Amino acid sequence: MASEMFWLMLLHPKTGRVHYDVDENLSTNNLTRLGQIDVESVPIHEIRHILGLGHSRDPDAIMYPYYRPGTIKRNLGQDDIDGIRALARKEYTFEGLNQVKQYLKAFGYYSINGVSLTDSFDDVLESALKSFQQHYRLNVTGRIDSNTLKKMSTPRCGVQDIFNDSNDDVKFSMIANYSFFDGMPRWNKSRLTYMFRSSAFVIRNQQLRPIIIRAFNTWARVSSFTFQEANPSDIVMGFHRGFHWDRFPFDGPGNVLAHAFAPQNGRLHYDADENWSTSNVIRRDQTDLETIAIHEIGHILGLGHSRDPNAIMYAYYNPGTIKRNLGQDDIAGIRALYSN
Repeated sequence: MASEMFWLMLLHPKTGRVHYDVDENLSTNNLTRLGQIDVESVPIHEIRHILGLGHSRDPDAIMYPYYRPGTIKRNLGQDDIDGIRALARKEYTFEGLNQVKQYLKAFGYYSINGVSLTDSFDDVLESALKSFQQHYRLNVTGRIDSNTLKKMSTPRCGVQDIFNDSNDDVKFSMIANYSFFDGMPRWNKSRLTYMFRSSAFVIRNQQLRPIIIRAFNTWARVSSFTFQEANPSDIVMGFHRGFHWDRFPFDGPGNVLAHAFAPQNGRLHYDADENWSTSNVIRRDQTDLETIAIHEIGHILGLGHSRDPNAIMYAYYNPGTIKRNLGQDDIAGIRALYSN
């Protein structure tokens, strides 16, 4: 094997597709063995291509085209910083910036109407970036910096964070860290029923059932709710892919994992294209179904996203992790919503 190799993730700036070579020996640890490829070093390099940066001739720069296996290179060099700052100044135009705008719009940081999704860095984008950074407690720069890009590249729930339109099904009112849908819609009964109905086969109901029961019980233990499987039902959950008749199509592996709707809609959808795990031992490329189920049931009950990263209702999920316990913010939120 050559001592140096080209970066092993292909990125297509026009389509936003990112492909890893599955045959590579990837490392997700802070200690990389000889011959391994650091999985964090690679996307830091490739993300900057989508923002318009080419390769650097500086060997210390992240944008240097060669990578030495067994090494970790996660910090930007001065050449990287100078390049991204030159691109990110207002009124600068470069291919791929509209994808950042589309992302921010999808999760509520742009108003729905009258937004130009061009490749130009403008005042509206700067304001949206600041809102996103403030919401997730990042350094508020109004720029497309490394921490902002890292957050945006993390898989997450498809429910918006902030809402500026007139659709009462999806608006939020932020209180403390937890949040509610606009108008604080609630269920007017404590006994809720559920059923499974999928348009794509992923997991047999016999395997799915105990996972969902545990997820419902997680919320039942801290509230007055009880849950029972029945047909017809209040809650309908299932696996779907792509367009599935709810105005929020899924996007394939990664990115959006699932979404649900406010009371008393009762719909909960999982992206069938994700690599779902149903066991207590999870691989680094898998998504824990029970973790996501607990999160989405929180939406079904009326909770929005939390800004507390320890909360189940935090919007983002790190692949290969299990997070099945409610945080104090989750408990406070559900009890505040149903306090009287």
